[in-house]
Amino acid sequence: MATVTFHGACGCVTGSCTELAWSGRRLLVDCGLYQGDEALEQRNWRPFPFLPREITAVVITHAHLDHTGLLPRLVQQGFSGPIFCTRPSRALISLVLQDAATLQEEQARFAARAGYSRHGQPEALYRVEDARRTLRHLQTLPFDEEHEIFPGIAVRFRRAGHLLGAATVEIAAKDSGGERKTWCFSGDVGRFGVPILRDPEPPIATPAALVLESTYGDRLHLPENTKERLAATIEKTFARGGSVILPAFSLGRSQELLYHLTDLADEGRLAPDSVFLDSPMAIEATDIYDRAESEHDEELIRRIDAGDDPFGPGRFVRCRTVSQSKALNVRTEPAVIVAGSGMANGGRVVHHLAQRLGDPRNTVIFAG
Repeated sequence: MATVTFHGACGCVTGSCTELAWSGRRLLVDCGLYQGDEALEQRNWRPFPFLPREITAVVITHAHLDHTGLLPRLVQQGFSGPIFCTRPSRALISLVLQDAATLQEEQARFAARAGYSRHGQPEALYRVEDARRTLRHLQTLPFDEEHEIFPGIAVRFRRAGHLLGAATVEIAAKDSGGERKTWCFSGDVGRFGVPILRDPEPPIATPAALVLESTYGDRLHLPENTKERLAATIEKTFARGGSVILPAFSLGRSQELLYHLTDLADEGRLAPDSVFLDSPMAIEATDIYDRAESEHDEELIRRIDAGDDPFGPGRFVRCRTVSQSKALNVRTEPAVIVAGSGMANGGRVVHHLAQRLGDPRNTVIFAG
């Protein structure tokens, strides 16, 4: 008999981690970081409710930190098995884990210098070396094909939309009575008709049990023209001499915004040199999206084939360095600034908000 245990994302929407155990095998679906207020983030320091060395394998639905961000800590504390993900997810996982580890180390050093930590010698939750060691455990599997990862245990990934490489996971094995059963874990499911990525796909097998993410399960998304709503806000703000600040997640949200902003630029409604992507991670993620041709939807393929690539390096102004980011704060002409983080609780967007929130001409758009 299989047992499903929820170790994270219970009563909150971060820290996803679900255990599926049967016949001596123990698999984790995701191992995510808690993100939010201090109380939530303190959960990241708690001991795992299982022994990491006893986990057989980890299966990852997608690259966002709330689904992958505790993998280095898992490895740090004794996990030595494989971590399975889709091929497009691997590059994003590498990007986000190394970036998260770098931030952890920087925060620990700053806490030590500033003296605000309750600990005499503040430590990082995990280090860059832990992240790099974790990446050596990654094993990629293609979409749609069932692969036996251990004798009698098979995994299949199906596209979930949401993010490049995001997947719904089907795990199949025989129960104690010898009957083959499938457990399906949805991960985060994207919306249909969203540009850039192919639409979500249903499971192939009929699952004995479905574990479904339900962040937005209590509401309906209103039909609206995203591009036109964005355009109206930008035009109104520019008309009064203000700028638009868009806090955006580096993975997924930034690329969707760039797609719509490209439309407005192509239509002559927005000057390309007034749009700034101020996030080194979002810039790298955008390049990864651009290279993932097999995951592009038909609309994006047509645009790229026509020489109109919304993710091309010549699109808009990319701010990689701190000095380029700071230069935006002395800019007086209207601008659209896409910057991390999406929750506006850190990153470069904090400085843009501090600089511009006091001016009523400006607008802040939380997209998503």
